[in-house]
Amino acid sequence: MKRRDLRKLIIVVSLIAVLVIAVPGCFGKPAAAPPEAPPEAPAPTPAEKAPSPPEVAPPEPAVEEDPALRPITAFKVYDAPRDVTIQEQIEQGRVVIEPWELPEPATKPWKIAVLFPLMNAYWLINNYGVFLEADRLGVETILLSAGGYVNLEKQLAQMEDMVTLGVDIILLDPISYEGNNELTNWAVEEGVPVICVVNDMNASGLLSRVEVSYWEMGYQCGMGLVQDMRDSGQKMATVATLPGPPGAGWSIAWEEGFITALDEYMAERADVTIQHVVTRWGDNEKAAQLILVEDVLTTYGDQLHYLCGCAPAASAAVYTARAMGLEGKVKIGAGFQDSLCIEHVRKGEIFAVPTDQAVDQQRIAMGLAVMYLEGRIAKEDIPVAIGPVVFRLTPENIGAFPMGSTLEPEGYEAIFEYVPGETIFKKFGTR
Repeated sequence: MKRRDLRKLIIVVSLIAVLVIAVPGCFGKPAAAPPEAPPEAPAPTPAEKAPSPPEVAPPEPAVEEDPALRPITAFKVYDAPRDVTIQEQIEQGRVVIEPWELPEPATKPWKIAVLFPLMNAYWLINNYGVFLEADRLGVETILLSAGGYVNLEKQLAQMEDMVTLGVDIILLDPISYEGNNELTNWAVEEGVPVICVVNDMNASGLLSRVEVSYWEMGYQCGMGLVQDMRDSGQKMATVATLPGPPGAGWSIAWEEGFITALDEYMAERADVTIQHVVTRWGDNEKAAQLILVEDVLTTYGDQLHYLCGCAPAASAAVYTARAMGLEGKVKIGAGFQDSLCIEHVRKGEIFAVPTDQAVDQQRIAMGLAVMYLEGRIAKEDIPVAIGPVVFRLTPENIGAFPMGSTLEPEGYEAIFEYVPGETIFKKFGTR
């Protein structure tokens, strides 16, 4: 499937996904009553900027559904090569879009290990998704953080420890696209299946990859920039990017997708020029990205129109641009979401952020792990790749989007271990 055809498919699917979320019963599956959507609010779509919502009074608060039972619409990829990026799998494989059926609770307390690169605002969202589903499924879960994308050796050691400990399955959010491969294949040979989650990698022994295409995430951020130029009539722009860690599969893919969107626009409009002046790579962590942002704005601020990058970079850029007197002159786009970026979008300080619906990625991964361990799904029937649909959020359409798939509840604190029978959750509301 060509990229343009795929994006057309995803536009249609996105509308269906929002309908599924808003009206769970339309697929015949009983569900708790969802919150009432704002009247006439536009549904976010990946490639089209939605019109501004009508100026009406907000509805009365509705009874919130149980976040653990909220439905998920997912894409599944079959018959695709395993040694290529997830974007290539999507393009080369058979793609099916359908609701993800939440599996029934486990019949025994399987031991699941989850390995994160680090624990920042974005990974707190993922932490919530992991333990929301661990609690619902009733499985023992231990989560370890490597402390940063520079700590590949630590993550490899953690993985080896989990195999030695005798866990039943590992959900690996890898630091490196290739650096995790050897130990991943070793774990599988030792009898511990591995599911790759969120970050891309291409180990041959993976059971599945539960993620979205970060090429698509970058493309959607780039399309947000393109839409901003169209709306303002701007014909020339300079752009700086801060994608994230060097060598990480997701950050490399994001940069490629972002540049593709700009190149396509220039090919479409001969009178438009977009100059990509600089890329700065660095750990996906607040302090590291702040240094990069300050460097970019100090060096290029007077000639820069747009700065786009990972969530910590985008939030840092909002404050730094304001302090340097560049607010409004340098427009900011975020490559993915965290709670701070979402607030900046709501305030109009970030013009676009694509969401990978990280809560739902982890829920799918946990559910798939239990289904496989319990023999409810045969190995040959497991998708090569599976994940939620990507949406591009803007100040105009963000009010219509259900944030339960994308953010942790307010007040949520990271959890690192769960044993079935323990009470780990307060009754958080949905976003």
